[in-house]
Amino acid sequence: MADEEAVAAGQHDRRSVLRAGLWLSANGIIQVFTTAALSIILGRRLGAAALGEQSLIAYVGGLCYALLVGSLIDAGIRTLSAVRGAGEQDELARLERWLETGLLVSGLVAGSIVAGVGLTTSNPLPWCLLALAMAVDSRGWSAAARVIAVDGWAPIARRRLVSQVSAQLLSIVLVFAGAGIAGVFGASVAASVVLTVVLVRLAGRRRTVPYGALPKDALRLWWMFVLTAGLTQVVGARIEFIFLGALSTTTQVAMYSVPFMLVSSVGILPSSMIGAALPALAASSGAGREDLMHEVLARGTRVVASLSLPITAGVMSVGPSLVLVLYGEEFRQAAELVPLMALTLVVTPVASLCNTFWNGRGQLRIPLVTGLVGGVLDIALALLLIPDHGAAGATVANVAGAVVASLTLAAVTWRRVGRFSLELGTWLRSLVVSVVGGLGAWYAATHVPGILGLLAGAAVGIVLVSGGAALLGILSHDDAAWMVDAAPARLRRVARVVTRAGGASA
Repeated sequence: MADEEAVAAGQHDRRSVLRAGLWLSANGIIQVFTTAALSIILGRRLGAAALGEQSLIAYVGGLCYALLVGSLIDAGIRTLSAVRGAGEQDELARLERWLETGLLVSGLVAGSIVAGVGLTTSNPLPWCLLALAMAVDSRGWSAAARVIAVDGWAPIARRRLVSQVSAQLLSIVLVFAGAGIAGVFGASVAASVVLTVVLVRLAGRRRTVPYGALPKDALRLWWMFVLTAGLTQVVGARIEFIFLGALSTTTQVAMYSVPFMLVSSVGILPSSMIGAALPALAASSGAGREDLMHEVLARGTRVVASLSLPITAGVMSVGPSLVLVLYGEEFRQAAELVPLMALTLVVTPVASLCNTFWNGRGQLRIPLVTGLVGGVLDIALALLLIPDHGAAGATVANVAGAVVASLTLAAVTWRRVGRFSLELGTWLRSLVVSVVGGLGAWYAATHVPGILGLLAGAAVGIVLVSGGAALLGILSHDDAAWMVDAAPARLRRVARVVTRAGGASA
């Protein structure tokens, strides 16, 4: 009976994670479309230099927010989820109060830094508007973290979806109205205020309890998340923006920003699914369910590794044509950098899964050390290459750092967890299918002009990859069945169709 309950609990956890991941993915994908539309409008209406300036401001704000606020959010969700899993209700209420206060303070500090930087520039208004949005967001996240620890990501993702899309659409309207890049960040302020009010009401009143002793374990975990976030900004995000802004031009910032946005947008789907697993992993860790954590890691690694290859091939083959169609000839250099930037998609999803696994266990030393290796390489190459090669040098630095950090983390995780089966046969079959599909898509996209070539390339790639997957199988039977079982009931039929390619055993 206990075994049956454990199996049922495991299935419920997987389905809850997948459901939350689907909401986060929908959030990310729709935001990708609206962000891309805004980027295209800025590039075509205001020019590459304005797009570069907006990207630089957004990156600096994102860097400060990730280090001071985002790290505390991640640590808070992990800690609250673990305490909830252990059933310690009084401790949970006390930590909620500390988290709320900490987020308010960190949001104000992050906003002050961004505003201070903006006041040294010739156009401080966009910087100050972004600072205000960051401060407001931190209050909303203090409420959101409490909801996520109890109910998972799905309730928050639904509301953030509406807020973020509304902000992007309002930004587009304001740009057309002549507000420039200040309108982009003004829209963010409006959306942040509305979302914060909604989230505070959703979370309800927090239990009134004394602060008690300073939660030293949570603070120690926070510092680990701060270091992890810093390394992520170096390796996985766009630290090259800082070097391009200092050593090159805003036009080169734009040439780097476009391929980075395209590649990172494609990575939204796997990263959202993986990120949604953190509360469940932390709760399993708090409840002593290491077996569930290892199962998710092993199967997730095999599935993500196999499916990342056709995704990468698709971006490399039709991505350049997509950039030229959307942005125009002024961004040809950006289009040429897409295939190189896309190489990160082969390894970063697996690294993200490994990082989430260690975060769920509250053991961040391994991601920190492996990230440091990639970070040092990234910064060294950026300093060496950007002065003479601009966006191309920044791309080489980013790809090298991301690939080295991701492979190192994946290898160390595999060895430390117990060298589970990687089923390399399915990965090799996926590689063959992806190469054939990618080459066919590239040929069609480059031999048919304009948007018709883009559509032809996408169609050819989908047909070749689908046919090859059905013929060879790019997931093992067991892993495909695991994915189907994890899917919510309404999506299980779709999951069976998608994973029919996994009928071959490894």
